[in-house]
Amino acid sequence: MTISQQLQLEFANVPTGAPQVCSFTTVQLTSRQSDSAARKILGCNNAEVDQRGFCPGRGIRPKVPANVFVLSYKNKPLMPCSPRKARTLLKAGKAVVVSSRPFFTIKLTSNTGGAKQPIALGIDTGYEYIGFALVGLVCYLMGQIKLDNHTSARLKKKAMYRRSRRNRHHWYRKPRFDNRANARKEGRLMPSVQRRLNRHQRIIDKLMLICPVTSLVIECASFDIQKINNPEIKGRGYQEGDLMGYRNVKSYLFARESCTCQYCGKKITQRQKSHVHHIIPRKNGGTDASSNLALLHESCHEKLHKNNDLTKIKKNKQYKAETCMNVLRKRLLERFPNAVETFGYVTSVRRNELGLEKSHANDAFVIAGGTNQDKSTVLHLVERAKNNRSLQIQKKGMQPSIRRRRYPIQSGDLVWDGKEKYISKGTKDLGRYVYVMIDGKKIQIPAKKITKVYHFGTIGIET
Repeated sequence: MTISQQLQLEFANVPTGAPQVCSFTTVQLTSRQSDSAARKILGCNNAEVDQRGFCPGRGIRPKVPANVFVLSYKNKPLMPCSPRKARTLLKAGKAVVVSSRPFFTIKLTSNTGGAKQPIALGIDTGYEYIGFALVGLVCYLMGQIKLDNHTSARLKKKAMYRRSRRNRHHWYRKPRFDNRANARKEGRLMPSVQRRLNRHQRIIDKLMLICPVTSLVIECASFDIQKINNPEIKGRGYQEGDLMGYRNVKSYLFARESCTCQYCGKKITQRQKSHVHHIIPRKNGGTDASSNLALLHESCHEKLHKNNDLTKIKKNKQYKAETCMNVLRKRLLERFPNAVETFGYVTSVRRNELGLEKSHANDAFVIAGGTNQDKSTVLHLVERAKNNRSLQIQKKGMQPSIRRRRYPIQSGDLVWDGKEKYISKGTKDLGRYVYVMIDGKKIQIPAKKITKVYHFGTIGIET
């Protein structure tokens, strides 16, 4: 009898009514057997239960099996269990699948014991990524979400459609110029900041709904932008500003640039005319702040716009990320008053002590108090739009039109062609064909052959 057959016989005797507490079901191994053999048998070999999306015979299977989240029959979170235990409960009819992506969750159909252990939820806030980890006696989950940074582009596209529609059909309506000003008075945030704040709140709420979290630890960041620009600033310097003591902006620029043109590097004499150039144009979101202005000769200014040569102009430092992080810190602590706040320098010291590399998932693991626990496989998620508005080009030189129909299969969805599972890469021919990747090649499959589709919603698995 082989080693695998012996292990399967041992595991067949495990009672099905065991409490829903995550534990390792292993056997005593002889000197000839290694721990890798037991972990290979315990790994999730069912594509319907494996929340990492690995198919049998495809890709590399995680070293540590992902945990399955468990809800009671009253929708209360219980301790996570192993994929093997989840399969046993599902086959016995004692549980049903609630959600399979991005966090595999099952719900018990009868009342059972609710033994729980302390679990800490660590959140690594960020401008482009969010790190999250659930750590107790073991690491139940760790991963990161790549945020969608296309809100500004979507707003510009929306404004284009709105302006065109208003000029063609709704020209008789009164102009509404004060909508954004009234919104600022009400305390509302910019759409890009609000989207990031909502994603932070939703991931915390989601994890607390499926796992019995006893403590929440959030790594926040507080930036002093004036201190970044001028490390020696203090006291009244915060109130005076850069233009203190100068007649106007142009006199300040002459003093700052030492009467030198940024384009050609030559001095600007009294007989020569000078212009003020916006480094980031106002149409692209630039402001009239002194940091966004450059001093140029009149001829150099004309030459710059004629040749569109911006290589010689000093780039303007933007502090969008720092400003957004300051807002996130305040709003998250207001939304979760019982959360424990920590900072990056504390996380950095602990991460270096454990010898971990810098990543959002590892930071969240350290924030949650992880030390010597076996780390779970890192789950890479990506935020995406629920439905992309796009232009479809008509044939025979006709004007483009807005595609208002939402195709049943979106990019990033899981699709099944019989027993084969793929990730959709888009559609073709008005949704009649679906693009998938097979052996590194983009192949199209007729939509009629798709037997099952799973929609991720606004969160998908990064591939």
